[in-house]
Amino acid sequence: MWAPYMNKIKSILGENAVVFRDSAIFTGYKNLVGNKQFIQDNKDVTLKLLRAYIDTELFIKANKAESIKIVARELHIDKKSVEYDWSGYDFHVSLTRDLLDAVIAEAYWVMLNRKNHKGQTLPNYSTYFAPEYLKQVYNVRVRW
Repeated sequence: MWAPYMNKIKSILGENAVVFRDSAIFTGYKNLVGNKQFIQDNKDVTLKLLRAYIDTELFIKANKAESIKIVARELHIDKKSVEYDWSGYDFHVSLTRDLLDAVIAEAYWVMLNRKNHKGQTLPNYSTYFAPEYLKQVYNVRVRW
């Protein structure tokens, strides 16, 4: 759950609130996705977008207070709510096998626990990723 909701719930529950802040329990990914044909037809735009994300990451890391202020202003939420959760985020543009492993693990869970998916073949999810674009922008951020 993300601020400001986490803070609001904590204030309502008081001492009864339990918050888990352990990446070993849960890691959420924010993914950049696009239409395959558009990306192939607009390689220059794709590369510029990736560079902009990396520039943003570098700005966030170099300007924490200003970044928090911007997020609070743009999302119309309390600055303290943003500050509360800020340390729980890893602002890092990368593509690693961890993401693919998470997708596969979730797919297996669905196949085991949802009747309409039992017995289905697991797709080759690696074909849904395109590490070559990020490699062109910043090669060391791809660990595939």
